[in-house]
Amino acid sequence: LFSPAPYVRFQQYNYHHWEEAPPRLVQHRLLDGLHALEAAPVITARPTADARYRLETHLARFERLVDGGRYAALIELHVRLVRIDAPDAPLVVGDFRAEEPAADSTMEATAMAFGRAMDDVVAQLAAGLANRGPGAAQ
Repeated sequence: LFSPAPYVRFQQYNYHHWEEAPPRLVQHRLLDGLHALEAAPVITARPTADARYRLETHLARFERLVDGGRYAALIELHVRLVRIDAPDAPLVVGDFRAEEPAADSTMEATAMAFGRAMDDVVAQLAAGLANRGPGAAQ
């Protein structure tokens, strides 16, 4: 659903599917980005018996912004990094947000903007983990 500015009436997009659901797209891009940045020795979406940390994420916003002739992609991810043996004492808690302009009004341009926005969120998250995560100076 979307609401073109400044209206509040919701409308349905003229497309009804993604290749994968947005949370799955974000998960793949997040894993790929953290692997590329070598954020940890092992990064997986599957629980493992020897895991010491768990990264919990919530996709808060995944929006195509339309305001007059301006188009953009907005992603906001809520994140918690916890030790498996101490889940009530998170090492990192944060909101990571990025907005990227789309080159034009096409969904293809918006999809490219979503990719850039997600890459920015991954970079912010990796910096946050490096500064406050496992092994960081307290």
